[in-house]
Amino acid sequence: MKKYKNFLLLSATLLTSLSAPLAIANEQFSPSQLTAMTSEVSVQLEGQTAIVQYQPTAAQEAYTIQHAVWSEEGGQDDIIWYKADTPSTKVNLNQHKGQGTFRIETYLDANGIKYHLSSKTVFLNKSESPANKARPEQAENQTKSVSVKDAPSPIKPSTSSSNKRIDNPRNPYSKPDNQTKQAPSRQPASVSKNDSHSKPSASTQVNKEKKVEPAHDSKPQISITNIDQTKGTYTVRIQETSYSKRIKSVRVPIWSTPNQSNLKWYEAIPTGNGSFTVQFDIQNHQRIYGNYINHIYITYEDGSHVGYVAENISLPQPAQPVANPILQVTHKDQALYQITLQNSFGDGNILFPIWSDINGQDDLRWYTANSLGNGRYSLDFNANHHIGDGLYHVHVYRQSGGKVTGIMSSTFQVTPPKAPLKQTRTIDPTNTYPIGECTWGAKVLAPWAGNWWGNGGDWAASAKQAGFHVGTTPQVGAIACWTDGGYGHVGVVTHVDSRTRIQIQEANYAGQRYIANFRGWFDPTIAQGTVSYIYPY
Repeated sequence: MKKYKNFLLLSATLLTSLSAPLAIANEQFSPSQLTAMTSEVSVQLEGQTAIVQYQPTAAQEAYTIQHAVWSEEGGQDDIIWYKADTPSTKVNLNQHKGQGTFRIETYLDANGIKYHLSSKTVFLNKSESPANKARPEQAENQTKSVSVKDAPSPIKPSTSSSNKRIDNPRNPYSKPDNQTKQAPSRQPASVSKNDSHSKPSASTQVNKEKKVEPAHDSKPQISITNIDQTKGTYTVRIQETSYSKRIKSVRVPIWSTPNQSNLKWYEAIPTGNGSFTVQFDIQNHQRIYGNYINHIYITYEDGSHVGYVAENISLPQPAQPVANPILQVTHKDQALYQITLQNSFGDGNILFPIWSDINGQDDLRWYTANSLGNGRYSLDFNANHHIGDGLYHVHVYRQSGGKVTGIMSSTFQVTPPKAPLKQTRTIDPTNTYPIGECTWGAKVLAPWAGNWWGNGGDWAASAKQAGFHVGTTPQVGAIACWTDGGYGHVGVVTHVDSRTRIQIQEANYAGQRYIANFRGWFDPTIAQGTVSYIYPY
């Protein structure tokens, strides 16, 4: 008997073959591969030019590296996107209106989906620069001539909870609509030269009394309601307003871990009247409690895309610990068993590798369980697909996102098939073989077998001489005949799985002089020497 391989050996051997590769079809890569960096992004300031250096990885070379640059002086009103054609990108800060601290955010653009790589800052006081003082108009002209066509709208990576508009958060999303930022025109007001006692002109009075319509926010209403911290659920709702554009679809990514390992994208469901909802459930996020970040990505009917940061939701760990997974095995009928798993939450599939303790893992098979919802899974297991009875091993794995993770392991007992009543005498008076011998049992089970065929090892040759067909392929109803150098042995085949896996009824096995299924599934080619089969036609 082979030595039983332990759980760690099973994990190391089988997970390698079952784990899905990280590379995705069509030359794409996983987010972890795309965001892995060979080195830090470095920035050097030479005069009014920032030199941004970064060497892409092999996974990143097929895509575009971009640097979003703006000054903090006026928010993002002077943001410009620069395409990094080479590992070294020159950014002329004189093309930006502001001064002081400049932010440089580096992104990877993979087919319209952006991944954040780095955040850097540099400081430049333009008023102290001789070049800027000598040619102020030229600097302004350079700013106006910069084209940002086909570039995304301004971004500000953030996880704050103020429903602010975002057009390029760290996590991937569809490419936003294109906009070009322009500085507002500033013209000096007309001032009267009269003294302080002079009355303002009529035109001045009209201008003062003129009413200006307030600007309306075109952002739809975003709210998070029905928060149940005990169950770990809440509802995200997006509602059109009278001033917002008509919404075509909404995607909502939600996560809580710093590396976004429990990130899940939800497709919002339209509920009518310009309303869309998403039902969040912590069971979809590995039941990890903490602060959940909610981003909203809207596609409007005019084809434009806009992203917003919604309110963060805190889901503290419940006072009562979450129940551990429970595995149960129930014997249903003969060789049929039902395996059930409870309290196992998460995405992906549940896998059950099962094997008998006999001969190690030579009959190992992997099964995919049926999901019953609410962390429950089941599998109908047939022991006839395995070799031997007695102790069986079952492990539990979760397969999700190209990874296979072990959950638990257990064992159960497979009982042998119920043996028929012991037959101690022949029911066929023409059976000439001694009662209790294997030849007697084969004649009882296959009355078509001839008398006086000799010992069990002689039956194949005797049957062939009598006109029966003899071969090496097992069939149900055929007589298995072994020639082991001695008297040999015979039995009648009752189940066939393959040439090396059958079940038989036999007598005089291990000295038990009655007819029964003593061995269950076994390999006939290594049981008692050379095996052949006598067919009943």
